[in-house]
Amino acid sequence: MAIDWRNWTSPLRGARAGMEVVPEGLRVAVMRGRTLRGTQIIATAGRPAADWGADVNALLASCGAAQEPLMLVLPEDECVVRTVALPGVPAKDRDAALALQLDTLSPDPEPVAAWLPIAGTDTVLVGVTRPEVIRRWSQLMQEAGLELAGCTLPAALIPRQRRPLIAFSGDSFYAESATGHTLWASGVPASMVRAQMRLGDEVEPEPLEALLPGGTLAAAAAVSSRFNLLPSQQRVVRHRWGWVPTAVLASLAALSIGALWAFPAIDQLRLMSALRVEIARLEPAEKQSAAALRSRQQLVSQIDALRAFRGRTRADLGGHPSLGPARVGHSVGSEPHGAELGR
Repeated sequence: MAIDWRNWTSPLRGARAGMEVVPEGLRVAVMRGRTLRGTQIIATAGRPAADWGADVNALLASCGAAQEPLMLVLPEDECVVRTVALPGVPAKDRDAALALQLDTLSPDPEPVAAWLPIAGTDTVLVGVTRPEVIRRWSQLMQEAGLELAGCTLPAALIPRQRRPLIAFSGDSFYAESATGHTLWASGVPASMVRAQMRLGDEVEPEPLEALLPGGTLAAAAAVSSRFNLLPSQQRVVRHRWGWVPTAVLASLAALSIGALWAFPAIDQLRLMSALRVEIARLEPAEKQSAAALRSRQQLVSQIDALRAFRGRTRADLGGHPSLGPARVGHSVGSEPHGAELGR
């Protein structure tokens, strides 16, 4: 069984919110990972923006997504969706290649555009809208006290099924062929979609909601943010784990300061450890040297004792009272025997 890593990482992403335009007003959905936490249709007709904006904020707070920026799904009639084939164009050159074709996709001199590659093909999904549309929705969200994380399109929210299919939602159709090509069309009959995508009668139309995470475009917008028409400088990104990089950097700074403060103590400990190793290495030699020194002192002491004993023997022989100072071979008070013989 294949592992869906999105379910493993969903707790780290926190709650996300999406919004779509419906006939009754606005549908707001809150998702945590791939699980729908709550959804509600907010009536906007005849109500000031601050009034229905308070209802949206109350729904976000009840679902654990207070002050969470919204991903808005633009209405189909306010944007143009096309699939553009770029055979042989590397991914790094797609921006330049698509910029040359924007004139054919929108009559506006400065259109707002975004594109999304269709996996497995050389085709990209391109969405184009007018700058006035972005400004109008941004101003409306600001009046309602809401923040925008981005603006997306319905066609960019449908996950690839990698099989021939026709999905419908009202008068809109999403079709996918066996070769991986996709089509999003509104206001046309299903037979035209089937013919354009070369799908047989065995491919039965199915509800689009069955393909979307959470069953609605608002929920799918909360999950996916890959396609974003809102300029980057106007996007609000607020992630529950956004403080993690700051905390990591602060921890690294604290560890660095602690290391600088503790470095002298660590160096002292390292020096003491080296000294203990050297002392342990030299201790046997020191003990041998001390033993030799004690032996030498004992020998010197014995030699001194012998010298002292020898000196006392001479003193005793030379200074006896019965002998006096006379030398050996002389009689006390008499001349030498040689003198008597000479006479």
